[in-house]
Amino acid sequence: MSDPKLAITITVSDDGLTAVVSDVAHAGNAAPLFSKASLDRALEAAKVTEKPDSEAVQALAVAMESGKDVRGMVIVRGTPPTPAVNASIKPFGDLSRPIFPGEAFCEIIKARPAKDGMSVTGEPIKAPGEPQGKSITFSESPHCFIDTTTLQIRSETYGLAIFDKLTMHVKPLLTVTKGDMLVQATIYPTDFRGKELTAARMEDALKALEISALLDRKRFLKAMEQAKTSGTEVPNVTIARGLEPVNGKNGWFELYIKDERSDVGVQDDEGNIDFRARGVIRSVGADATVGKLHAPSRGMPGKDVYGRVIPAHDGAVFRINLGENVEATESGSEFKSLIAGMVFFIQNTLSVTEVFTTRGDVNMGTGNLELEKGSVHVRGAILSGFKVKCPRNVLVNDTVESAVIEAGGDVEVKGGIIMDKGGRIIAQGGVSAMFAKGATIEAQGDVNIAHEMSNCIVFAGQNVIATKGRGKIIGSTVRCGGSIIANEVGSDLGVATTIFLGIEQETTDYSERKRELNALLQKVYATLGTGDPRTILVNTPPPKRETVAQLLKMRLGAEKELRDIESNIQQERMAMKQSIQSKLKVTRTIYPGTVIHSYGQVFKVNTPIEHSKIFYDPDEQRIIVLSL
Repeated sequence: MSDPKLAITITVSDDGLTAVVSDVAHAGNAAPLFSKASLDRALEAAKVTEKPDSEAVQALAVAMESGKDVRGMVIVRGTPPTPAVNASIKPFGDLSRPIFPGEAFCEIIKARPAKDGMSVTGEPIKAPGEPQGKSITFSESPHCFIDTTTLQIRSETYGLAIFDKLTMHVKPLLTVTKGDMLVQATIYPTDFRGKELTAARMEDALKALEISALLDRKRFLKAMEQAKTSGTEVPNVTIARGLEPVNGKNGWFELYIKDERSDVGVQDDEGNIDFRARGVIRSVGADATVGKLHAPSRGMPGKDVYGRVIPAHDGAVFRINLGENVEATESGSEFKSLIAGMVFFIQNTLSVTEVFTTRGDVNMGTGNLELEKGSVHVRGAILSGFKVKCPRNVLVNDTVESAVIEAGGDVEVKGGIIMDKGGRIIAQGGVSAMFAKGATIEAQGDVNIAHEMSNCIVFAGQNVIATKGRGKIIGSTVRCGGSIIANEVGSDLGVATTIFLGIEQETTDYSERKRELNALLQKVYATLGTGDPRTILVNTPPPKRETVAQLLKMRLGAEKELRDIESNIQQERMAMKQSIQSKLKVTRTIYPGTVIHSYGQVFKVNTPIEHSKIFYDPDEQRIIVLSL
């Protein structure tokens, strides 16, 4: 790059972007000579085609004339390449805080393409990387959009703007849960511009999502105060709710006659008594009104948070069967007895029957008692080895001693049950006594032992109750389909006591029969229509009336059977619901040594538990212990 005729030598940098003075020729001791022509020759020799910088040339001349060292001075600069620049955003506020629907929260800065450079020798220098910068993209459900007029991005919901790896979206802070019945929000102290969140703005955010449920202002304002106090967000705040549907109440039967001598049965959560399995001895005079049939109520539909109607079910009709010695009154909803006797309400059948009464004990003088129908009233005791069997109730004034009782209704023992030499009680209704020792009791209704149940084996389809006296259950194995209510379970000596809560219910599959009946009805409806049967028959030509009458009879029978099936399904659902709500309620103490089983779960009591309620939670699938 040097020329002996030149006073200046120019060198081009390796990257080709600068031409610098690398040497200056001296003529003896004279100062280096400078002229524009010598510089041009030096540039030409170095193959520099770009024009030198005028200020740099002036600085070189001055430096050479003053005798300064000019080596390294840059005379010509090339054009460096410019890489492509990705698009970016210009936020309008703090994007770690929420934005509201319709608000613009940032502006897009467009991507720029790459530009090639030029070396000082005129050679192009290719820009590194991609030729074009990447644009901003949006996620699949971005909840925001570009305002094409201003290139601003606006939100479609209340949420947080997220810009990550050139992808933009708004993370919603309003979520609809629980089958569209709840709206939950995360509440911040301020929005992205530092403005306070207000109830009016949150109501607008709900409307933007087509949510018609009203804002719970009390909850919202409370969460706002909490957010401002803490300086941070408050998550999972329920700010709106749908209206739950209220199903109609099923029809039910109210039994007026109650025997106050026993306490069999408990009230449910609605305050109604389930008399179908309560098992109380009741007696009335002739022509006494014994009960009333209550009609079902209609359901009230609800709405989800979007305003969509949620239908409610009307209550099911309670179907009562009239047994012996009972008839309906003029009102049609109340019933009266035709004779003096004891009132029974078992498996939806209401009846009044006569009672077989002994003068004293069941012993060698009476022999075993087995009745074809009716009830037994034993004025004394049932002695060891004897048996009483009847299709209705058994009432014993004294004790039952290692005897066998089989009752189609209830068994009530005014004294106690002592079965140290065997024996058993089997009742389709309930069983009650003052105390029980070593007894085996199986009842489809309630078992009510007032003072103490020790070393017994008990099965109750409904409840086991031991609260009227001392109320103790010790050393026994007790299984029930309802609840166990006692004052104490186990003892401070650690006597093994086992409790089984709940009985798995079997359900009937009516699906095939329902399909058959519906198919039959569709054929009949297609032929005759769905109008009043009498009208259809009157309008039928005489030659065809017999055939039409047969079809109408089939229709009415199928419709009735479908109604009966729906009623049975409702009753099975109620039984299943009642079974899974089985609880152990102890007003005083559950002692160590007690083991509680429920739906495959086991809970062992290792330390005394006071005033407690124990039950199986189907959602958590475990046994829960709570204080009363």
